[in-house]
Amino acid sequence: MIHGIEHPAKDKHTDLSEILNRYEDVLIQDSTIIRLHEKLAKIWPAARARKVAAGVKVSTMVSAVVKRPKSISLFNERTAEVKTLKLGPWVKDRVLFIDLIDICPI
Repeated sequence: MIHGIEHPAKDKHTDLSEILNRYEDVLIQDSTIIRLHEKLAKIWPAARARKVAAGVKVSTMVSAVVKRPKSISLFNERTAEVKTLKLGPWVKDRVLFIDLIDICPI
Protein backbone atom coordinates (compact mmCIF):
# COMPACT_ATOMS: atom_id res chain seq x y z
CA MET A 1 0.00 0.00 0.00
CA ILE A 2 2.72 2.44 1.06
CA HIS A 3 4.79 1.53 -2.00
CA GLY A 4 1.78 2.17 -4.26
CA ILE A 5 1.22 5.60 -2.72
CA GLU A 6 4.90 6.60 -2.81
CA HIS A 7 5.67 5.35 -6.32
CA PRO A 8 2.48 5.57 -8.44
CA ALA A 9 4.24 6.76 -11.62
CA LYS A 10 7.13 4.29 -11.43
CA ASP A 11 5.00 1.16 -11.23
CA LYS A 12 2.65 1.60 -14.16
CA HIS A 13 1.51 -2.02 -13.91
CA THR A 14 0.45 -1.73 -10.26
CA ASP A 15 -3.24 -0.96 -9.93
CA LEU A 16 -3.94 0.48 -6.48
CA SER A 17 -7.65 -0.35 -6.83
CA GLU A 18 -6.76 -4.07 -7.03
CA ILE A 19 -4.90 -3.80 -3.72
CA LEU A 20 -7.72 -1.86 -2.04
CA ASN A 21 -10.46 -4.21 -3.32
CA ARG A 22 -9.64 -6.67 -0.53
CA TYR A 23 -10.75 -4.07 2.05
CA GLU A 24 -14.32 -3.18 2.88
CA ASP A 25 -13.58 0.53 3.30
CA VAL A 26 -10.84 3.15 3.44
CA LEU A 27 -11.44 5.62 6.27
CA ILE A 28 -9.78 8.97 6.93
CA GLN A 29 -10.01 10.44 10.45
CA ASP A 30 -9.06 13.98 11.36
CA SER A 31 -10.01 16.59 13.94
CA THR A 32 -10.16 20.36 13.92
CA ILE A 33 -10.61 22.97 16.64
CA ILE A 34 -13.37 25.55 16.35
CA ARG A 35 -13.26 28.62 18.60
CA LEU A 36 -16.52 29.43 20.38
CA HIS A 37 -17.74 32.52 22.17
CA GLU A 38 -15.90 33.03 25.47
CA LYS A 39 -19.19 32.72 27.39
CA LEU A 40 -19.05 28.99 26.62
CA ALA A 41 -15.62 28.55 28.28
CA LYS A 42 -17.06 26.76 31.33
CA ILE A 43 -18.69 24.13 29.12
CA TRP A 44 -16.05 23.95 26.35
CA PRO A 45 -12.74 25.24 27.83
CA ALA A 46 -9.96 25.98 25.35
CA ALA A 47 -6.65 24.12 25.67
CA ARG A 48 -4.21 26.71 24.35
CA ALA A 49 -5.44 30.16 25.24
CA ARG A 50 -3.81 33.09 27.03
CA LYS A 51 -7.18 34.42 28.19
CA VAL A 52 -10.60 32.94 28.89
CA ALA A 53 -11.60 31.16 25.71
CA ALA A 54 -13.80 28.34 24.51
CA GLY A 55 -13.23 25.75 21.84
CA VAL A 56 -14.60 22.48 20.62
CA LYS A 57 -12.77 19.64 18.84
CA VAL A 58 -14.73 18.29 15.88
CA SER A 59 -13.59 14.81 14.93
CA THR A 60 -14.68 13.50 11.53
CA MET A 61 -14.25 10.11 9.93
CA VAL A 62 -14.83 10.07 6.17
CA SER A 63 -15.24 7.02 3.96
CA ALA A 64 -13.20 7.22 0.76
CA VAL A 65 -15.37 4.46 -0.73
CA VAL A 66 -18.78 6.12 -0.38
CA LYS A 67 -17.29 9.65 -0.31
CA ARG A 68 -19.21 10.86 2.73
CA PRO A 69 -18.75 11.19 6.49
CA LYS A 70 -19.15 8.01 8.51
CA SER A 71 -19.10 9.84 11.85
CA ILE A 72 -18.82 13.34 13.29
CA SER A 73 -18.17 13.78 17.02
CA LEU A 74 -17.72 16.75 19.33
CA PHE A 75 -15.15 16.70 22.10
CA ASN A 76 -13.74 19.10 24.64
CA GLU A 77 -10.77 20.82 23.00
CA ARG A 78 -8.51 19.35 25.69
CA THR A 79 -9.40 15.78 24.69
CA ALA A 80 -6.33 13.90 23.47
CA GLU A 81 -6.51 12.88 19.82
CA VAL A 82 -6.10 9.20 20.76
CA LYS A 83 -9.35 9.41 22.77
CA THR A 84 -11.38 10.62 19.78
CA LEU A 85 -11.16 7.22 18.07
CA LYS A 86 -12.71 4.12 19.62
CA LEU A 87 -11.12 1.05 18.05
CA GLY A 88 -13.02 -2.21 18.05
CA PRO A 89 -14.14 -5.06 15.81
CA TRP A 90 -15.46 -2.52 13.27
CA VAL A 91 -11.87 -1.89 12.03
CA LYS A 92 -11.63 -5.39 10.54
CA ASP A 93 -11.11 -5.28 6.76
CA ARG A 94 -10.72 -1.49 6.76
CA VAL A 95 -7.75 0.79 6.11
CA LEU A 96 -7.52 3.72 8.54
CA PHE A 97 -5.64 6.94 7.83
CA ILE A 98 -5.31 8.88 11.05
CA ASP A 99 -3.70 12.29 11.59
CA LEU A 100 -1.74 13.26 14.74
CA ILE A 101 -2.55 10.28 16.87
CA ASP A 102 -0.13 8.50 19.18
CA ILE A 103 -1.03 4.86 19.61
CA CYS A 104 0.41 3.52 22.85
CA PRO A 105 0.94 -0.23 23.38
CA ILE A 106 -1.58 -1.77 25.76
